Amino acid sequence: MQYLSKEEVVDRFRHYRFIKNQLLEIIGGWVQFLPEIEIKIQYGRQLHHDALHSDLLKQRLNYLGARIDSRQMAYPGKKFMSYLEDVWHSADHTVIKLYTVDVLIRSLLVDVIREHLDRTSVPEDKASEDILRRIVSDDYARISWANSAITELDPQGEILNESIKERLRAKIAESGGFMGSNEPGTLFKKEFPYSKHPVRPSSWKIIEDAGSYSEKNNSFDNIEGKRRLLHDLIDGELCSIERLGKMLAEFPDLPWEMKTQLAKQAWDESRHAEAQIRRLKEFGGKPGQYPVNYWGWEVDVNRPDPLERLAISNMTFESEACKHMSNWIEMARATGDEESARLIEFILMDEVTHVQIGKRWVEELTKGDLEHYNRVLSYPEFVLQTLRPKGIKMDDLASN
Repeated sequence: MQYLSKEEVVDRFRHYRFIKNQLLEIIGGWVQFLPEIEIKIQYGRQLHHDALHSDLLKQRLNYLGARIDSRQMAYPGKKFMSYLEDVWHSADHTVIKLYTVDVLIRSLLVDVIREHLDRTSVPEDKASEDILRRIVSDDYARISWANSAITELDPQGEILNESIKERLRAKIAESGGFMGSNEPGTLFKKEFPYSKHPVRPSSWKIIEDAGSYSEKNNSFDNIEGKRRLLHDLIDGELCSIERLGKMLAEFPDLPWEMKTQLAKQAWDESRHAEAQIRRLKEFGGKPGQYPVNYWGWEVDVNRPDPLERLAISNMTFESEACKHMSNWIEMARATGDEESARLIEFILMDEVTHVQIGKRWVEELTKGDLEHYNRVLSYPEFVLQTLRPKGIKMDDLASN
């Protein structure tokens, strides 16, 4: 057996990290365009997993001597880079997206890593082995989930028939894979059109004219009020997954630690949505049963400055939501609903952290630039004072 040298391990880890970062950006950018609620939630979970894998690879590269940012990722050849760009633009259905990214690309990565593991010398490189085995295990689970989701969405193979599968497999084979090239390609920019609202299932009623949105006056101390508020929370969590994923895709040059925190927040929001859906169903409700509006979305995800997005979403809307959650906990306990109180308590603790994430990065990335800092912090007030449609209250914005 010819074991890999330290330099070969470094080179491979750099390529693995590139793929993990591309998966992070591609699924992050896609999530707002998927109608299936369960897929959105799983994408939010996967954002965290891919960011965590990339971070483990980064830490190991540091130990192996590749401490400079430019030494921690390697770009594949032009053909594979063109292939990724084609995937980004041409995968036009959830089933095709899942098969292309979560089956084909992840399977390619797993196959390369398995070959790496066969050539890993242990115990001297046990640290690398442990990281790679974790990635393989997580990605195998992801591939299995994707295949199950594809079967559920396309049981008759009408969207993903054998001919299309063969064509997609041929495309990735023709790309030559991601492991090195004498002529590396250039990274394509993931761009987005102006967004009025994220995609939802066709059964959901979206209020297009936010000005006609009527005050709900819901309360968390009765069943109907809980159903409505949980429904708003679920939709708000989905919006958070979507806006965070879009930010990760649209601004790949954000500080790495910031990106890992945003991906972790997406995972938090996914867990929240799962728990809230469970509780909503226990109250006899279901996602999509009440109308939703997305004015809060529109003033967030279309801003060219990611810090303004954090100021309006994390620091304003989520901060406002925290105040309401504290009241809901008291209302739930007053009516003997310990289950709902416990649920909201756990969510509240995460949301407080999300507010702090926004505050930290706004302060850190505007340090020494008072004009930028003041502009970022004034954006939420400008939005609420001049752009908020009549009928929309802060209470409504806190959950969208």
